[in-house]
Amino acid sequence: MKKAIMKQLKTILAVGGVMALLAACVTDNYPIKTCIVSGEALGSMGEPFKYVHEGTTVKFCCEGCLDEFKENPTKFLAKLNAGGQPPAKTVPPPVPAPSKK
Repeated sequence: MKKAIMKQLKTILAVGGVMALLAACVTDNYPIKTCIVSGEALGSMGEPFKYVHEGTTVKFCCEGCLDEFKENPTKFLAKLNAGGQPPAKTVPPPVPAPSKK
């Protein structure tokens, strides 16, 4: 009986280890590594503070940067957009007219 329990426990621990490894491999596609308000490294003050502004996720070094962001979001979103993130609102490209033959 003890052997069966130990075997199950080893299997559970092995699966848990694989799950943890996979979770660590998941990449965050956020385009920049610094706070768009303070310039501090994300994570330098603990877990980055996340805020969704009109459909765009924005990360700050701390919650305190949110107030300054809200005063002029366009200014700060320009930094984020320069880092590779698409604009918060995009207009789809025009559909080409059918060619006449």
